[in-house]
Amino acid sequence: ALASLATIAPARSAHGYPFFPAKLHAAALCGTPIVHVGDGPGAAFAAQAPLGVAVPYDASALADALRTLAAAPASAA
Repeated sequence: ALASLATIAPARSAHGYPFFPAKLHAAALCGTPIVHVGDGPGAAFAAQAPLGVAVPYDASALADALRTLAAAPASAA
């Protein structure tokens, strides 16, 4: 894969904890760039990944992140 895109609806579990996309761990271990759409622990994880970026729920922010990734995949963060 050229990149992993993780999106998550702004919701919480039945216990009140924010969701964390499990695919983020696999993407980080494979070394693929990560684009996380949303907030919470998934966004923090993606922002700390070597090739990760976290964007808010905004189509233009997502488009900008994907353009950056396409232009220079090795320096997406």
